[in-house]
Amino acid sequence: MLQPAPWHRELATLIEALPTLSMECRRVLTLRKVYGWTQEQIAARLGLERCQVEDALCRCVLFCAEHLDEGVTEHPVENH
Repeated sequence: MLQPAPWHRELATLIEALPTLSMECRRVLTLRKVYGWTQEQIAARLGLERCQVEDALCRCVLFCAEHLDEGVTEHPVENH
């Protein structure tokens, strides 16, 4: 039987963990990575400052790194 590629396992880990992200982070991540919007477009759409969008993206990157390094944990990333 074929084993899933390592990136399949990593993707599954991230997909399982995404619901624990704050709503703001999920929206920003979706608009940036799925739809390819710029930070300026996201800020305008969500009524945020560009620096808030940057902060949310940084939290998303840290979140993903944590979950890929340690597996899914029970601590969501909070809004700051």
